[in-house]
Amino acid sequence: PGSDIDLASSARLTRWATDLREAAGEDTAVIAWAGYTTPDGIGVDLATGRLAEAGAKRLTRFTEGLDAAGLPAPALFCHSYGSVVCGLAASRTDARDLVVMGSPGMRADNVAALRTGAHVWAAESPHDWITHVPHTEFLGLGHGPDPTSPGFGATVLPATDVPAHDAYFTPGTSTLTAFGAIAGGELR
Repeated sequence: PGSDIDLASSARLTRWATDLREAAGEDTAVIAWAGYTTPDGIGVDLATGRLAEAGAKRLTRFTEGLDAAGLPAPALFCHSYGSVVCGLAASRTDARDLVVMGSPGMRADNVAALRTGAHVWAAESPHDWITHVPHTEFLGLGHGPDPTSPGFGATVLPATDVPAHDAYFTPGTSTLTAFGAIAGGELR
């Protein structure tokens, strides 16, 4: 997840996981992972990678645990600041897919700089406030290029019907349909 996710707001994350599970089908497991301290509100933590670096280490350990349990390589769905976490963890996980939405950047100049074998997907709604955030990085502030930009190299998913920043998992949207196909291994 992105910023402002904690125990008190975890119902939103649970709803997203449930909607993704329903879109992906019965033979797909979905884990709502919130194993790092997310930025709280708008401030320095949101503009820097400090919390994302700590989160990337924890996400890497989590995916190593999935490997140790003999589970298939996961598809990671990364929302907002969570896409910064996924970008920093990308080279250290065996994820088969990295899906970012509403991303401020992944702390990489392009897909090649992520150093991952995962297929990288990106979605950004024209109705998302993140479109107004500068996609730059300077002196540690900001998170780099927009993953939906042509030069980044991600496969861009349709998102014109997504009404807001927190609505990418809304039933009936083109993004949730695509996310379900990716999670279910039907879209490569």
